[in-house]
Amino acid sequence: MKYIDIHTHHFSNDTNIISIRNILLGIDAPPLTGFFSAGIHPWYIDEGETVTDRYKNIFEAPHCLAIGECGLDFQQKYLALYPREKQESVFIHQIEIAYQLNKPLIIHCVKCFDALLHIRKQYGDEIPWIVHGFNKNWHTAKTLLDAGFYLSFGTQIIKNQKLADVLKQVPNNRFFLETDDNSRHSIAEVYKKAAQIRSCSVSSLKSEIFHIFEQMF
Repeated sequence: MKYIDIHTHHFSNDTNIISIRNILLGIDAPPLTGFFSAGIHPWYIDEGETVTDRYKNIFEAPHCLAIGECGLDFQQKYLALYPREKQESVFIHQIEIAYQLNKPLIIHCVKCFDALLHIRKQYGDEIPWIVHGFNKNWHTAKTLLDAGFYLSFGTQIIKNQKLADVLKQVPNNRFFLETDDNSRHSIAEVYKKAAQIRSCSVSSLKSEIFHIFEQMF
């Protein structure tokens, strides 16, 4: 059974890994091989809504498995560049494309979970919404899970005991693992730590996540 790296910024030619490589539209070129996701990150939305129309062929590509990462970032330095209304407009435009194409969303969310939950209520559950790089407490995790989100955990579970305690409580069929932009730890290390946290074998964890991946994509 292969490892699933649901969100990464790095290329891997390891045949034991199925990875979804993140592409920043307007910055990165789509890979010639392998699966990828494509979206307008809230740090890079200068071109606004029109960029999604111009890159429609990328969204529609068979190897583009998901839309994103996209979302909201309400840290002050990013709000100063891109006000809340602008961020929400660009995010919603990508949500609508995801529903049109029936592709999951990979979501970046910082200091804005209330806003994310508000937007989520406006849409049905026809497609999965995956919050990547989740690193908050159990209350936030449960709120998102109850609203239908999936959570993706990265390399922070290796060193963050509070986050490890959150992962321990997430239902088997509602989470993924990822490496994001971290090059110091492999997806195998993330799986090993996650299996330790959840008191299961790596092989059973790989099987569970692979099954979710097959159903979703």
